[in-house]
Amino acid sequence: MIPGAQQLFGIKSQLQFGKLFLTTVLANQKSQRQSVNLQGGAATQLFEVKADEYEENRHFLISHYFRDNYNKVMSNVPAITSPVQILRMEVWVTNRNGATTETRDVVGLMDLAETNPHLEPPTINILNNSPNPANTTNDLYTKIISEPGSRNPALVFNNLLNLGLLPVQDFEKTFARKLDSTQYIYNRQAGFLSLSQPLQADEVLAVAYQYTYNGRVFQVGEFSQDLPPDTASANQKILFLKLLKATSQRPSLPIWDLMLKNVYSVGYGTLTPADFKLDVLYQEPGLGWKRYFPFGNQNQGTPIITLINVDRLNNQLDPQPDGVFDYVEGFTVMSEYSRVMFPVLEPFGRNLAEKIYDVVPPEAKDTLFYALYDSIKAVAVQFPNLNRFVLKGAARTSGSSDISIGYNIPRGSVTVTAGGRSLQEGLDYDINYDLGTIKITNQAILSAGLPVQVNFENNAAFGIQQRSYLGLRWDYLAKQTAKEQLSIGGTIVRLSERPFFTKVNYNEDPIRNAMYGLDVNYRKEIPRLTKLLDKLPFYQTNAVSTINLFGEGAYLKPGHAPQIGKGASGLVYIDDFEGSRSGIDLRFPPISWALASTPKDATDAQDNILFPEATLNDDVAYGKNRAKIAWYQIEPTLQQYKGANNPLSSNAIELSDPRVRQMYQKKFFHSVQQVLAKAS
Repeated sequence: MIPGAQQLFGIKSQLQFGKLFLTTVLANQKSQRQSVNLQGGAATQLFEVKADEYEENRHFLISHYFRDNYNKVMSNVPAITSPVQILRMEVWVTNRNGATTETRDVVGLMDLAETNPHLEPPTINILNNSPNPANTTNDLYTKIISEPGSRNPALVFNNLLNLGLLPVQDFEKTFARKLDSTQYIYNRQAGFLSLSQPLQADEVLAVAYQYTYNGRVFQVGEFSQDLPPDTASANQKILFLKLLKATSQRPSLPIWDLMLKNVYSVGYGTLTPADFKLDVLYQEPGLGWKRYFPFGNQNQGTPIITLINVDRLNNQLDPQPDGVFDYVEGFTVMSEYSRVMFPVLEPFGRNLAEKIYDVVPPEAKDTLFYALYDSIKAVAVQFPNLNRFVLKGAARTSGSSDISIGYNIPRGSVTVTAGGRSLQEGLDYDINYDLGTIKITNQAILSAGLPVQVNFENNAAFGIQQRSYLGLRWDYLAKQTAKEQLSIGGTIVRLSERPFFTKVNYNEDPIRNAMYGLDVNYRKEIPRLTKLLDKLPFYQTNAVSTINLFGEGAYLKPGHAPQIGKGASGLVYIDDFEGSRSGIDLRFPPISWALASTPKDATDAQDNILFPEATLNDDVAYGKNRAKIAWYQIEPTLQQYKGANNPLSSNAIELSDPRVRQMYQKKFFHSVQQVLAKAS
């Protein structure tokens, strides 16, 4: 009941006073006790994921046609009735790993095969009214390949500029490598692509694919075998592809909508349907977590997972909600990547609003997370008042009987139990201390699905947290004869943690726990019982009968370190607001600034209203007294007087214009050096 520790450094003494034996320990503990659970060869993982933690730059729709039909196609999973069936696909990404095979110069075009292109006529003209994408949907592809030298990597960039296309915004030219089929998966009906590894922010992703639509075959982009490499020339022929990701994220461009923002990671390894649980909760301000959304005028009290269409089926995949997440491989779950996917594009934004309002009001964006889908992730996280959704549940990963317990595990500190029975090392399991893994070798335990618990000590925290361990064990041998033994023992252990500072945060408070244990062990031979048993006609004893009694009890007294407060109560800080300062650098343009409200009822010393226009709603005069501030950056070389690379180097009048001239820090903060000196 009172387990010891292996990694101790200190003093141990063993004393004897007649029939009383004392063992004392005073030491510093170098390890921390931990445990891991495994059942049926699968490790159980608990997860809690916020709404803004979607996987970025990894999952994409391959066309706006598939985006427009995504919610409709996914609304009836697993019974998909899409007229589209993707036949084959090639995926190209920027070559950053030095690959030498399957590499080409490629150009990704944002408006390729789009019925609603970003660019307007005469740059791009629609050739047919068919909704399905193809190279012949608009004339962008035809114009590009008809240009002289369109396949030449040295000329294609200027050709695209001459057609009115802008780099990053309308096209991307890059040296790319083709991914093999093990590095991505795609859904043939819904038209989305998932990569095995996320892309970097400055990497390009482009694809070519072929599909059937009601029996007719269409193609978007060019396959590598359509234009084989020219071995006679040093220049490879350019491939024109459908651009899915550019080197810059711009929510104002249509390509931003192709990146899926409804896919979340829920662990590691391969997921299994058994015991998979997922629920979506909403934190109502001041009232805690709710399974339903507390606002809206319809579907009140309906679980959020039902509103966002992940609870439409029962465990037999019949269309009947059962309050449990619908585990449908390839549509709501990607088991290989340990990912869950919602069958709606904006589960915490507009798609949820359509379920809770009969007519979505403008104020819905004040409670729902619209910003998650309308802005980049770095900006969306700046709205904590909207980030109140969380995915919470448990998952089991399959396929391995190895349990990872980490590195630097003290030898002899590992104990393994299965179904309450202690297992033996070398017989039921093996330990690899170098890799930090335990392998269950007894297949009967895995086949029976018994819960396996591993308790071990971890040295990872050594040198960071100071822990002191005090132990006292006493044994009193009241009787010690050949026929009768009676021993009474007791144990006192105390574990103390010393805080780094006297001010500690919530859930980080140092402990000072003590445990008291008492045990009694009695054994006595009873010869008379042996004689009575020998008189039985069907029983014959061959040893002296004995009676054994054993009892143990323990009491835990929790406490805290005296450094954070003496007595029964300690002091911890929920939030002292010391880290709540936000720095705004005026030298750089803001990311997501907005105009502030005109102050109402603000007066001067004579009680004169300073801003009478504050009461004018829906009137342009409301902002007439606002300061007009324009943020822009100018290349420093263009502001240098007599600069070698400045075409206006000798024009002192132009360089002195206050709108463009170089401004130094001392211009605004005259005493900046004195202020810094005083602060230091």
